[in-house]
Amino acid sequence: MPTTRLASDPGHKLLVGRDPVEGADLASQPTLSRFENAPDRQQMARLAEALADVVIERHRRRLQGRARRITIDLEPTDDPTHGARQLALFNGHYDTWCYLPLLGLLSFNDELEQYPFTAVLRSGKAVTWQGAGGLVLREVEKRTGISGRFAVCFRDSRKPEQVEHTVKELVAQRVYALALGDEGLNDHEQLPAEPWLAVPAEKADPRGESRARARDRGKALAGKSTLNRLDCADLHLTRRLVDDRLCVA
Repeated sequence: MPTTRLASDPGHKLLVGRDPVEGADLASQPTLSRFENAPDRQQMARLAEALADVVIERHRRRLQGRARRITIDLEPTDDPTHGARQLALFNGHYDTWCYLPLLGLLSFNDELEQYPFTAVLRSGKAVTWQGAGGLVLREVEKRTGISGRFAVCFRDSRKPEQVEHTVKELVAQRVYALALGDEGLNDHEQLPAEPWLAVPAEKADPRGESRARARDRGKALAGKSTLNRLDCADLHLTRRLVDDRLCVA
């Protein structure tokens, strides 16, 4: 296998800082496979954010902070597959079995060249827009902390030991769903099972596989009844002033 050959390749050992002749062989294919499959979804999300930060910082330095316009282009593209693979489904538009990843591309000012900064792996039957708005909203949340600023305006009187969704997560779920076109609470009968909404809401388990109750497993987000209680909650900060960061007395 190629990885087995590379493990003892002098040039490859030199690239990673190991003596090309006397140095021990590099990691084997099974070791690398375990390494690649070790990160959980949260860690993968942090890796994606780190990649975006690296790309943005590189071009900030290149343009010396003088970007007048930044264009974010979100493009679905087909990635044909062969054999039985999870999420590989037949797509009628592309007439093939494939994944349908969503790529995030940046361009600056009037430049024609685009620079990839993120990617989301999706099934071959993913809706074109699915995941697109979530990517943008997640970046906005990261830069502004808007969900946290809204969350401090609510009083949480629940018993901590029974809480599965923090107020911040509830606010994020509601705000993101509204922004993505799911305005009614009834929409949240199906939305709790949607990973594309759970990921930008920063749920640690986007597929809800570790929920406390068996009937809730497979649903990472809150149901409409929980969100209805949030919507009807009394804001205990109705007379607070709002500064640039959060609600303050």
